[in-house]
Parts: sequence; C-alpha cells; structure tokens
Amino acid sequence: MYSLIIVDDEPEILAGLCTIVHWNELGFDLKAAFSHAEAAKDWLLTHTCDVLFTDIVMNETSGLDLAAWVREHHPATRILLVSAYHEFSYAQRAIELQVFRYLLKPTRMEELQQSFLALRKELDGESHPIAEISPAQESYIVRKVREFVDAHLAEDISLPKIANALHYNPSYLSRTFKAEFGKSINEYINLMRIQFAQRLLSDTNMKVYAVARASGFQNERYFARQFLAIAGETPSQYRKRKR
Repeated sequence: MYSLIIVDDEPEILAGLCTIVHWNELGFDLKAAFSHAEAAKDWLLTHTCDVLFTDIVMNETSGLDLAAWVREHHPATRILLVSAYHEFSYAQRAIELQVFRYLLKPTRMEELQQSFLALRKELDGESHPIAEISPAQESYIVRKVREFVDAHLAEDISLPKIANALHYNPSYLSRTFKAEFGKSINEYINLMRIQFAQRLLSDTNMKVYAVARASGFQNERYFARQFLAIAGETPSQYRKRKR
C-alpha cells in the first residue's frame, strides 16, 4: 500500500476524491487531504508520502509551486497533476518536474483509476541500486542525467553528449544509471519524449509531425514506432481517445 495525499482548493472536488474513489482497492492509503498547498507543505515537514495528487490552479500557492517544493524536499515522491486548463506552459513545467501524469478536469473515474493503477505498477516494479556504488552517489548521478535530459529534451542528445557534459565516462554513466533507474539512458530519453508528446497531443492542436519535432524526434516514422512501443497505440489513436 502506497501513501497518498491530495490537494485541491475546490471543496466539492476534494470531498469527492476522498470519499468516492476507493483508494485502498487501487493500492493507495490516503493519509491526508488539504485545501491549500501551504497546509500540505506544513504536513510534509514532518511526514513523507509516496504520491502527491494536486490541482494546479489554486489560491496563494499553485500546484506547480507545490510540486517544485516537493521535488526538492521529497525527491522520491511521485506527483500527479490535475487542471481544468489546457495550458501548454503547464505541460512543459510538468515535464521539468518529472510529473508522472497530467490529468485534465473534468477527469473521468476510469481515467483516474487507470492512472493510479499504472503508477502502482511502476512503483511495484522499481529496481534498487547495486551495492558496488553508494546510494548517495547513484542518486546524484541519476539526478544529473535526468536534469540534463529534461533541459535538452527537444535537442539531439545522446549518451556521449550527456557523459561529456557531466564529465563522466560514458560506460560508467550508462551502467550506473541503468542499475538504479532500471532503464538505459536512451530508453529514458525516449520515455520522456513520448510522455511530453502525449501531453502535446492531448492539450494542443499541433499536427502529429509538429508534436514529433517538439518532442525531439526528427523522423516522424521513428516517432510513431517509439510511440506505439511505449504507449501501446499510435499518436492519432491516443489523441482521439483523449479528446
């Protein structure tokens, strides 16, 4: 069972999330719910949680600001964002914060359940660091790789370029990243690009070829193959299902 907190400043929505959704059946233990981001931050000063589910647009502190604070103070916490606004800048910031999923209001119960089941599957399947390198060192290396990838997602990035920028041996960097994260650096790059493409497909009216380029893919056919392999459907099918 994974611990969960919810933040939403709309009382009816917050109450519904707390009472209507059967969190235990999805594998999550709802620890607390807050109507203000600052209250959630106060709670997190003395507690930890596996998952944060927060609205974006709220009075005073936004959900994005809360997510950034959580990413700094609780880097292992997974974050899901929800918003009633189709803002491209929100999706961009969500990618930067390594958000697991970005949902749009009104969110269907089926979509909500599928998102949390997918998250539970990922949490269940997480690998652990190898013993030959200290966890602190591994965490630092993985964090720096992810930061570099997120900052250069739409550019031509590769293992040699990342290793050169971070001043590590490419083989050592590749081995260490995969040992902790469970995926190769190239697999991680493609995963992040496809997740970003999914947000563009659902939140904008950009053509598929433009989504491919904005996500870092110069070849539309390769983009389509990677999208199908990772998402289990074509970009057009994904967009149709999300609209």
